[in-house]
Amino acid sequence: GMFNKKIIFTFLTVFLLIVVTDVFLGIIFPVDKNYIKTKINESQINSVQQFDAHPYFGMVFRRGQKLFHEQTNTFKYLNVNNHGFRSKLDYPPQSNFFKIGIFGGSVADAFAVYLEFTNAFKPLEEIIGKKIQIVNLSIPTGKQPQQYFIHSYYEQFIDMGINLDGLNEISAASKKVPPEYPYFDFTDLINIDSALEDFLAYKKQRKMQTAMLRIAQKTFLKSSFLYRLLLKTFDRKLAIAEYSLQRSLMSFNSKKKDFYYKDISDAGMMDHYIAIWKKYLELQQNMANFYNKKHYFFLQPIPQLKGAKILSEQEIEFNQNDNRPPKNIKQIVNAYPRLQKIVEEYKRPNIVDLSFVFSDISESTYIDACCHLNDLGHQLLSKKIIDIISADYNQ
Repeated sequence: GMFNKKIIFTFLTVFLLIVVTDVFLGIIFPVDKNYIKTKINESQINSVQQFDAHPYFGMVFRRGQKLFHEQTNTFKYLNVNNHGFRSKLDYPPQSNFFKIGIFGGSVADAFAVYLEFTNAFKPLEEIIGKKIQIVNLSIPTGKQPQQYFIHSYYEQFIDMGINLDGLNEISAASKKVPPEYPYFDFTDLINIDSALEDFLAYKKQRKMQTAMLRIAQKTFLKSSFLYRLLLKTFDRKLAIAEYSLQRSLMSFNSKKKDFYYKDISDAGMMDHYIAIWKKYLELQQNMANFYNKKHYFFLQPIPQLKGAKILSEQEIEFNQNDNRPPKNIKQIVNAYPRLQKIVEEYKRPNIVDLSFVFSDISESTYIDACCHLNDLGHQLLSKKIIDIISADYNQ
């Protein structure tokens, strides 16, 4: 009995020591409330694995993806249709509605999803005389000429087109990738499948780690210090799994494709990208004219331009915290006026510069330091586009 008492006494002493140490450490190292969320966020599939390679479009969304949703702190399925676009509709769209195709990158993609779910383009139904259906034909990172390819593929299924783009052309400009290539090289995406085994092993490790975090969160282990202590073993296993995963994925555009752009300066490269944007804008316009359909081209708003937005406190914070800043901010600010000039020179009612659409708005219209819009941003943008299309129809 004495021996048992000794064990119980030792156990209680150690337990009390842990609790006292933990309370003490909890005072010195405050609990990091975002620690769990950050770790779960990290456990998500690498953002490139949201996509499947496509021979003409560069890439499309992969079906059955779950992504972490900041607002609700849960994982949600992306609503991806049979052709890999974010839509409730399966393609090709066969309805008798008046179908408006939306082309562009991630900003256009989110805008199309907003339009589909809110029916914000309803006021246009009076002018057009038919019920409207949104056909999302945008893919994040989308640029020319891939938008043109998508347009040519779906032209017979839509009644009107809207392009909302500009930023990706400028931010993608680099000598690593020929300008006609997709923003990401789709051969890299094909290679991802060969990494599946490693990826599943990696996911398993992540699952264990998340479980440990939840246990730690629900028990007395509250200090960040002991979290880290507890996770040391898992982190090592995880590091091995992660290394093995990264090794089997080719890093994007790591193969220098400068076989015919070797001697071009950075400025010369930017000229190429802008020329390609202009060329395919005109080809899209010609295609719409050939099929006797209206097509509108809108240069997207971005918060980096001087005078483009009265930044709210939240938007200033995005910039300070580096919340998804676009690559090459300097490059964007210097080159965007060139796109504005091209749009201005067309002097056409269907080619419009919307980069200053939020110039007198002081509330937040963006959800990050890049260019992605919140509901107010989408609402104001849709109102402006309705006004432009209505004016064009009433001419």
